[in-house]
Formats: sequence, structure tokens, C-alpha cells
Amino acid sequence: MTPAESQAAATLAESLLARFGDPVSSEFLETAPFLGGELPESVARAIRAFRYGDATDALVISGLPVTAGPTPPHWNHPDAQAPHAADFWLALIMAQLGDAVSWSSLQGGQLVNNILPIQKQESLQTGHSSDVVLDLHIEDAFSNLRCDHLGLISLRNDDLIPTTAVGISSIDVTGPEYAPLFEPRYVIRPDDEHLRNLREAGVNEGELLAAPTAVLSGSPQAPDVRLDPPYMEALPGDVEADQALQLLIMELSANVEDVALAPGEVLIVDNHRALHGRKPFKARYDGTDRWLRRLTTVKDLRRSRVARSEASSRIIDPVLEPLPSSLELTGAGR
Repeated sequence: MTPAESQAAATLAESLLARFGDPVSSEFLETAPFLGGELPESVARAIRAFRYGDATDALVISGLPVTAGPTPPHWNHPDAQAPHAADFWLALIMAQLGDAVSWSSLQGGQLVNNILPIQKQESLQTGHSSDVVLDLHIEDAFSNLRCDHLGLISLRNDDLIPTTAVGISSIDVTGPEYAPLFEPRYVIRPDDEHLRNLREAGVNEGELLAAPTAVLSGSPQAPDVRLDPPYMEALPGDVEADQALQLLIMELSANVEDVALAPGEVLIVDNHRALHGRKPFKARYDGTDRWLRRLTTVKDLRRSRVARSEASSRIIDPVLEPLPSSLELTGAGR
């Protein structure tokens, strides 16, 4: 954005905070799609090109001035739950791509999630880790109800810790060595954060089943991808499928790009065409650690109605998601 657009964006975000108070209120969520005309022209053009084109798998929008308080120690801390003008900026941008959704098994069913380091979770494959590489993945790859787009906005990133991203378009998957990836020869399970919160809610892991699925779908020249390496594998004994999976992971890793989000910068990822992750860092837990907000959207909210408690809810319950009865089911617990 130009300096004038940046100032206009800040004024817009603050006015939305004053008007609506909560970025996940029904009033704001139902109004936001119609407020796209208030976005700066350069931002509106970029979003339209991203949504309707296929030239890029991810988009960075820079320029929003952001000042945030200390990074909270946990996503459930009151300071982490307090609305911020940046939330409205992110939500307004994402509303031009679809309807906001989240999961009952993530951060207490909050629509706007906090991505920040949490003590004793340093080595997990979740957004609250720090000591380890957060492997490249599709958001909620285990589910057919996963989001279409993922949005991240930085509130603090003093150390410029990179988010990593790579599009499936960066590699050629038309060769025969990739053919197994287009067949339902893989199982993907929910990640640690989903499973931990479901256990705490008294859900038996046996209720979560994973149907064999393909990793790639659609045209080999422009495929969609469904990948979460730490929580997936080829079906037992399928050596050919496993070799194809490992090749894909290796090729994607070789083409990864770093995106160090400065405060106010937004990263939007097409969740069907691009994977994201994070480089490791040393968390200090002193209020200065990396702090992002996350919001996910779907183009068709109706599709998840069977797994939402009521039509007005934006929260998906993974236990309620139906599975294809024609496929052999395998236990999803790890």
C-alpha cells in the first residue's frame, strides 16, 4: 500500500473496531463481505486477482500500522482474547474470499486464533511450537471440510521469524512417479492440537476415523494438494505410494520460500494449492515473542452444515463430519 492507503487502512480498521467491537460477531461477519468497497484500491485489486486467477498460490499485503501489547503466554490468556483493530483488517480482507470458520477442537472454538509459543509445547507440530521446524502442511488436511483460504496477520515479530510457504505449482507432478499421489492410497489424521483438545472434551479417539484419500487431485498440470507429513502415511504395505509421497515432500521442501511477516503484514494462502510452515526459533516467554492471528474461510459455508450445531454457527465439530461409506475406514488415533 502507499502511505496514504496505509493510513486509510488504519482508520478503517479502527472504525470497524469502534463500530462492531468484536470481529467474530454475527453482525460484523454478515456485513464484512459488503464492505469490500472500503478497502484501498490496490488491496482490492490484489484480492480479486488472487481469488479469480491462478498466477499465485499465496499473497502478502503490507502496510497496516500495528501496535500490540506484550505477547500473551497462552492463547486462552485474556490479552490474547481481546479484540484488536488488526483482527478487523484481517477479517475484512478474508471476507472477500469467503465465510470465516473454525473448529470446536481448536482454541476453544474461537474463530480468530492466536499463533504464539506456549511453554511445554516447544516440540509439537502445531502453531504453538518453537524449537522445531513446523513442517510444510495444508491446514486441517485430515478433513474434507478444511478451509479454502488461510489468513495470517502479524502483531509482533521482532526477530523476523519466517513463515515458510510453497505452492504445488512450483513443481511438475505430471510424471509417472507421481501417479500414486492421485489415488486414495493415504491416511491423514488430525494433528496434536485437535486431538489434545478433543481428549480434554472427553471424545474417544476411536470416534475419529480417517478414510483413505489422494494427496493430489484435479488436473496434473494444475493440481490441488492435501498434505500434512507428520500426521499421514501411505496405506500399510504400499511401498510405491510411500515413495511417491517422500518424493513430493522432498521436491516441495527444495522450493520453499521464507515470508517473515512484519507487524501489520497479512499472508493469505490458498489452502488447496499451497503449503505453509515455520522456521524454528528460541522462545523467550517474556512478552516479545512472535505473535500472529489466524483466520480461515470457506467459499461454501453450506457444505459444512452437517458438522455445525446450527446454521448461524461458524464452528465445525470434527466428530460430526460424515465420511464416505464406500471407503474402507482405518483408525485415526496415533
